[in-house]
Amino acid sequence: MLGLLIYCHATGRFSSRGIEMATHSDVAVRYICGGSHHPDHDTICTFRRENRALFEECFVKVLAYAGQTKVLKKVGGISVDGSKIAANASKHAAVSYDYAQRMIAELEKEVRALTAKAEEADNKPLDDGLSVPEEIARREERKAVGKNARYPPPNQGAPPA
Repeated sequence: MLGLLIYCHATGRFSSRGIEMATHSDVAVRYICGGSHHPDHDTICTFRRENRALFEECFVKVLAYAGQTKVLKKVGGISVDGSKIAANASKHAAVSYDYAQRMIAELEKEVRALTAKAEEADNKPLDDGLSVPEEIARREERKAVGKNARYPPPNQGAPPA
């Protein structure tokens, strides 16, 4: 679940419903989930909410490790395909301890913002055009019309011959 959340947040998927749908359609997400496992959006949201501090800590560590291994060239850009390209080493690629600390602080801030964005996406009501009270009233009305349209009416005998 942790790997699923880190991958989806890193690739711009924040809504638990969107992540759930991706477990059915996105090949990389299906691979992370083991192919046949499709966690429910409630499970995803609950896991993220209950393990928020651990999730944020792990996400920062993954991003920092990606930066150390040169997979992540700058904060804000994440490569997913894993392509290796030959290049010359740069004297300016090495960073000082202070700069690394500032980068980690920036990553932590961005992870908190991404987590807040995910929470906001999950707390936003689903706009599917369905209003439960209106739907109940509509169905009650249809039920009443159906009862009145029955032949023969329930208080009378058999139809005339």
